Amino acid sequence: MHLIVYTSYAVHSFGQEELVKLRAFSASVNRFNDITGLLVFDGKRFIQAPRGRGKHRDRYNESNI
Repeated sequence: MHLIVYTSYAVHSFGQEELVKLRAFSASVNRFNDITGLLVFDGKRFIQAPRGRGKHRDRYNESNI
């Protein structure tokens, strides 16, 4: 098993409404691609630990490198 964790910094401040929309959009895309995982936001940084199988996980990893 492999675990890949990404960290990134927000380029602007996120309000509560923006975070709710981002979460909903991400959940929809991830469901479509059979990806689950963890997303944490501390007000400045995102930490992501995606989980999935095969091509969908690999495509996610390639698009975020």
